[in-house]
Formats: sequence, structure tokens, C-alpha cells
Amino acid sequence: MARARTRRKKKKTASKNRSRFSRIDFKKIVYTLCLLSFLVFSIGVLTYVIFFRMVVAAELESVPNPPMCEEADGRVERVDLPECAIIIDDMGYHHEIGKKMIDLPLNLSFSFLPHAPYTSELENMAFRLGRTILLHLPLQPKDNTWDPGPGALYVDEQAQQESLFLQNIKMVPHAVGVNNHMGSFYSEDKTAMTSLLELIDARRLFYVDSYTTPNSLGYTLAQQKEIRSARRHIFLDNVEEVEAICERLSELMRIALQHGQAIGIAHPHKETLTALQSCIDSKRSPVKFVGVEKLVN
Repeated sequence: MARARTRRKKKKTASKNRSRFSRIDFKKIVYTLCLLSFLVFSIGVLTYVIFFRMVVAAELESVPNPPMCEEADGRVERVDLPECAIIIDDMGYHHEIGKKMIDLPLNLSFSFLPHAPYTSELENMAFRLGRTILLHLPLQPKDNTWDPGPGALYVDEQAQQESLFLQNIKMVPHAVGVNNHMGSFYSEDKTAMTSLLELIDARRLFYVDSYTTPNSLGYTLAQQKEIRSARRHIFLDNVEEVEAICERLSELMRIALQHGQAIGIAHPHKETLTALQSCIDSKRSPVKFVGVEKLVN
């Protein structure tokens, strides 16, 4: 009897346990677990976002962006590119080509011979367009068969140097600098060049040594006297062929890429105009073309 009662109690207990187990809602348990998992995941994401904004973003903001500038037409242009300046020498004798060169959408510099027939007209045109203007000062060459033209300065005529220089600069009133026309003999004479540079500095002008002789003292003396100055790196159109000029333009850019800046000198030739029109894409150029005054120091 006692054993029978014990069996009946065990059966009742097992039945109660099965009944309790059957009443558990597994769907609610699964839903609760999913909800907790989502909550934990959300907290993790929120923590990451807050960390990123406060720490990582702060570090990114500390890195400066490349400097930019806005052009007059609204384009934004990088200004950290190597810089090139191209001086067009001998301006004033070639009217139509001179006008076309001034109208080019390139930041060229123009050096005017003081007594050329179209200097006044073209110089004013260049000034209105915001181009850099220089006096192309005629100086004595080594070869006497070469005539530097009216207004030229000679080594043995030092007494007339100041008056000639002032007459020449008056013919190019918007000039902000001077570079030499010819001058292979004059620029090797220390006394003559020192006197000339003092006149240039007194007018608050800068000097670009056209470097018509490897023994030129112009740039060296100017630097010694702390006169703003620079020196030509390359002539672009000694060979008056479009393909050759384009190759020289590429060489000018390579010099700028290597050294940070470069100065080239060209002339108002038809072939030079064509090369400037066809061989320079200012929008895709690896260099920035600037007025030569930006490269003097």
C-alpha cells in the first residue's frame, strides 16, 4: 500500500511539472532575447558614433586642406602648384601678334622696348587686362654688329646712364620691373650693373636678368644688394618652330616641378603664339602660370 501511494505521488508531481513546462511561452522568451540583443547592439553603435565624432573626426579636422583660391569666374583653383612665369620680350614692334598674345587666356608677362612704335598702345592694353609689365631695357652687347636700338645704355657712357634710364622708364609707365634687352657686354661690367641696379631699386622696381651671357652679374649683384630680382631659366623660341617651342615649354614645366618655380622668355613670333595656344592646357597643367613679379625675391 505504501509503495502504491508513493507511485501515485510521483505521477502527480511529474504531471504538475509537465503542466508548468507546457505553460512556458517560448515565443516571448525568444522575443525578449532578440530585444535585449538589439538593445546591446544599439548601445554599441551609439558608443562608436560618439567616439568617432569626438576623437577621429577631431583628428581629421586637424589636417589642413590644400590651399584654394577662387578665380574671378567662380572657378576654384589650387594654389600649391609649382609656378611658371613666361616673359614675352621685344614687345612694341609686332602689332597684331602682340595684341593676340596679350589676349591669350594665360597669365603672361610682357616686356616692352621703350621706343617701339606700338609700345604705348599695347602697354596700355596689357595693363587694362592686368598683365605684368616690364621695361625691356636695351643694353650694350659684345658684338658691335648687333644694334640694341634707341635708348640703349653703354658701359663707356655712364654720365648719360641715369637720364637715359629715366627717359626709357617714362615710355613704359606701367612697368613694375626691368629686364635687359641684349646686354651681354654691359651685364658683365660690375660698375655699370651696380649703378643701374641702384637706379632700378630707387624706382622700387624689380630686375629680371635675361641672362644673355653666362658671366652676367645682374642677378648676383642684385641679390647681394637685396634688390628684388630673378633670373631667366630658359629661352623658349630660339628655334622658331612650333614643335620645338612646345618641347621647350615642357622643359620649362619640368624645371618648375623640380625646383618649385621657373622663368622662361619668349618673343612675339607667329610660331610662339601658335605654341602657346596649342601646347598649354591651363586647366590641366601641372604648374600654375603667374606674373613674373610673383617669382622675384
